[in-house]
Amino acid sequence: MFLAYVILDWVRLFRTRQLREEKKAKEGGGEATKEEEAVWWRTAIMDAAYTPVAMHWSSQNGMLSDAWVGALMSGVGLIKFRTAWAQTA
Repeated sequence: MFLAYVILDWVRLFRTRQLREEKKAKEGGGEATKEEEAVWWRTAIMDAAYTPVAMHWSSQNGMLSDAWVGALMSGVGLIKFRTAWAQTA
């Protein structure tokens, strides 16, 4: 189920980018806000880390060592921590 969630999140990110580009074309070069762009990139980076972990957890024998799983999930944790920290300021 986690792998399905990650795949659907990639589809959502692709569609969000596609709609933003269409909106820019209609408005004649309207810029996306920096916050929207930052959220999009943050989610894409987290999904890039989640994808191999989800594939690892969905296979019977696993594909990654515990060190790789820890490193990838630590990266996600760091991104979430920095976001939460910034929101408190």
